Amino acid sequence: MEDMGSKMICVSMRQGPSDERFMLAAVDEAMAAAKEGNAPVGSVIARNGRIVERGRNRVFTTCDITAHAEIVAIRKLTKKIGSFDLRHYTLYSTFVPCAMCVATVLRTDIPIVVYGAEAEDAPHFSSGIHTKVNNSIYAIAKRRVRFRGGILRVRCARLLADAKSD
Repeated sequence: MEDMGSKMICVSMRQGPSDERFMLAAVDEAMAAAKEGNAPVGSVIARNGRIVERGRNRVFTTCDITAHAEIVAIRKLTKKIGSFDLRHYTLYSTFVPCAMCVATVLRTDIPIVVYGAEAEDAPHFSSGIHTKVNNSIYAIAKRRVRFRGGILRVRCARLLADAKSD
């Protein structure tokens, strides 16, 4: 499905066998982020059926605007393995990744991104220029990355409902 409006591009809605299990782990990270005073977004990276790294939004507690959950997880994993080559990994995020996060996915060759809530579920996180920039990067990324959205969408969207955006 492609929608260049407020919604990001979802290339495949077909759920993988472990998507819910990994998304629940990302939800745990999102709840931990919220308890720490950050936006409730969580991420995990999986390979061969197991979680190899976790990340949660740390923007407010680190005063680092780039500390999105996906970036935190990718930074930790690349440092751990000593390589930017993540072509055998899958990234899970509770919220559709922003342009910065998708650009990082492209740079590290992550082939699959699975996310929960859509941009329209939390408009205070994705509006105006963000939507235009995100749509542009997704148009490029969809050639190299398979996106699966809407996994545990309602649960992920509920986390964002009253949250302060970064």
